[in-house]
Formats: sequence, structure tokens, C-alpha cells
Amino acid sequence: MWIPAFDAEYAVGQLDARHAVIIGGGRVGRATAAALKRRRINYRIVEPDPERVRDDGHYLHGGG
Repeated sequence: MWIPAFDAEYAVGQLDARHAVIIGGGRVGRATAAALKRRRINYRIVEPDPERVRDDGHYLHGGG
């Protein structure tokens, strides 16, 4: 399979599945956050639009 060969070439070691950063708090970003929350994975959403930033402790206002 090509995926193990790709991983052998480009993988950066073990992934830390306890934390994630989501770039953008739009529809897809919020859906991703909901999926992570269900899996009890900590996450932060980086969102440049202050109108989309919700005060729930998971948003960071700024650009990526």
C-alpha cells in the first residue's frame, strides 16, 4: 500500500491525539470542534472574525 510508504517518508513521529488546533470557526470548523468534543479531545479554534468568536474558552481571536 502507498499509505505506509507515505507515512515512512513524511510522518513526524507520534501524533498527540489529546490536543488539536482548528483554523477557522466557520461551519466546517465548528463541526470539527463538535466531533473532537464528543471524543473528549481538547481543541482550540483560531478565528480572525471577531463576530464568529464565541466566549466558551475554545476560541482564539487572530489569524493563522
